Amino acid sequence: MHVIVSKQDKYVEVQVGTKMQHMWAEFVEKLADVDPDIKYGGGDAELRGGLLRLSDTVYDVEVALAESAVQRFQQVDDRNHALARLRDVSARAREAAGWLQALAETLKRRM
Repeated sequence: MHVIVSKQDKYVEVQVGTKMQHMWAEFVEKLADVDPDIKYGGGDAELRGGLLRLSDTVYDVEVALAESAVQRFQQVDDRNHALARLRDVSARAREAAGWLQALAETLKRRM
């Protein structure tokens, strides 16, 4: 993702990406030092085909990592909800225990 930031009437382009995306960009820049057309869809057809396959692989790996991270966050969120429910049930159980104790004391006094 490219973001243009303005500070004191100067514009700066900030590129935001993953480590793999950064490595990809660095790799393509190095290749472009040898064949500048490769950055713009030109250059050696075999090299372009290899880059496309590599790009697809990088994409697949990043999607798999993202899906795994989402699953882990969901598991943590599920655990947090379960803990919140347990805390709520525990508080209600303590409250009920207090009522039962008060009722038992009332019944003892009446006997």
